[in-house]
Amino acid sequence: MHSEGCPLCRALLDRASSEILRHIRAVGQLDWALARGDTELIPALEMAVKEASLCREEAVARYKYHQGTHGANESGASA
Repeated sequence: MHSEGCPLCRALLDRASSEILRHIRAVGQLDWALARGDTELIPALEMAVKEASLCREEAVARYKYHQGTHGANESGASA
């Protein structure tokens, strides 16, 4: 459940959005290098994609975990 007024929700969502965009850009750069046959850049770009993927997964997980705390607080309050 999303808490509209929670500043931490907003900050975590912004971070997750940034990391998703960074991952998409890294994949795009790798795809472009592969299409050009730029064998010198490919290993570094593959590492950048892996790193961006891990950061994306972590940021999304943090956001989802925090969102879950709102649901736990709400169900605890109504019990």
